[in-house]
Amino acid sequence: MGLPGEDIEIDSSQEEPNHGNKEREDSREQSASGVKEQPQRDAENVPDQRPKGRLERLQARHRNSLIEVPTLDLVHELAARLSDNEPYPLSEEGIAVGKLLQDHLARLIDVHNNRFSRSRLRDYYYAYIRPHSSTRPPIIDATWVELGAGSQNPGAFLFLLLMMGAKRGIAVDLEDIQDPSLAWKALADVAAMMLVDPMSILEWDKVERHDLLSNIASFDLAKLRAGDEAGIDPQRFTYLQNSAESILLPDGVADVVYSNAFLEHVPDMDAVARELARITRPGGLNIHGIDGKDHRHYADASIPQLKFLEISSNEPIVEICNRIRPLAIPAVFERHGFTVVEQEVFERIDVTDEMRMKFAEPYRSMPQDHLEVLSGLIVFRRL
Repeated sequence: MGLPGEDIEIDSSQEEPNHGNKEREDSREQSASGVKEQPQRDAENVPDQRPKGRLERLQARHRNSLIEVPTLDLVHELAARLSDNEPYPLSEEGIAVGKLLQDHLARLIDVHNNRFSRSRLRDYYYAYIRPHSSTRPPIIDATWVELGAGSQNPGAFLFLLLMMGAKRGIAVDLEDIQDPSLAWKALADVAAMMLVDPMSILEWDKVERHDLLSNIASFDLAKLRAGDEAGIDPQRFTYLQNSAESILLPDGVADVVYSNAFLEHVPDMDAVARELARITRPGGLNIHGIDGKDHRHYADASIPQLKFLEISSNEPIVEICNRIRPLAIPAVFERHGFTVVEQEVFERIDVTDEMRMKFAEPYRSMPQDHLEVLSGLIVFRRL
C-alpha cells in the first residue's frame, strides 16, 4: 500500500464497447462498487498466482441506463454539474475514473479548433512563422499584434513568441476576456509545453530551453499557473479590447500584424487596412488567413459553402461575414500602402454555371477564380 489514493490502477485496454449491443453490456459482470469482479477460481485446480498486496484494477464501466445517451450530452451534464459546484466523489473509484477521463480528453481534444491545444500552437507556428518560406517574419525583439485574438485564450501564440524572443505581444479583440483566470493559466500551460517538448510545436526550429525560460523571466509562472493576472509583465503582453478600425496603439509600433479567419468578419475592410497601415512600421509584415466560406456550413454541412452569395443585400455583413472574396482582399490593402509578397490558396471549389446563376450580384458577374477560392493566406509588406 502506497500513499492514500494510490492503491487502484486503471485498466482501459479493453476494446471500445459496441453501443448498439445492449445484451453485451447487460452481460458484463460488475460489483456494486463498480470494480469488475474477478472470475471465480477453483482453489484446487486454478491456484491464484497473483502476488499478495496486488493493486486491484478499476475499469471504466457502462451504466445501462446511459448507454443510449450521446457522449456530448453526457459531457455537458458532467460539466454543468461541476460548474454548479456539485461535489465530486473523491473516493478511490472517483479519482481513478476522473484521471482516466482527463487523459482521454487531453488526447481527443488536442485538435486545431481547441484554442488551448498544442495542435493549434503548432499550426499557428507553421502558418505565421513560415519556417520554409522566404518571407519568414522576424521574432527576436519584434512586436507582434494579433487581430481577433479571441476572448477565450487570446495570449497563447503571442506568449510562445515571447518565449522565442519577441519583445512584445499585443492581442486585439472586440470582446472582453471570458474567463481571465483560465486565460492566464493557459499562458503557464504554453510555457510547460514549450519547456518540456518544444519540438512537438516548433518541429522545424531548434531552441534551447534555458533561452525559452530566460525570455520570459519577467513573468511569474507560478502566479500565471494560479490564474493570477499579477504574473503578467504588462510591458510585454497587452490585451486591447478595441475595434480593428481604431486600435489604441501608436503609429508604426508593429513589426508583424496577423490574424486567423478574422478579416472576413469586418464590416469595413478599407477602414481596417488603413488602420493596419498606420500601426505597421515601414517594411513590416501583415499575415492574414482568410476563410471565405458561408460559416453556416460549419454547423450544418448540408448548407453549400457559397450559399450566402445567393442573398441579395447591401448590408456590409450577411450571415456574420462580409462576403469579400479572398482574392479581392489584396486590392484593398494595396490601396492603403501594402504590397503582396506571398499568397497561398488553401481551398477551392468548382463553381458551375448552375451555381453562378443562383448568385446575387455582384457575385454572379465575378471572375471564376475569385468565386472558386474559398480560403487562403496572404502576406503583405508595408511600403
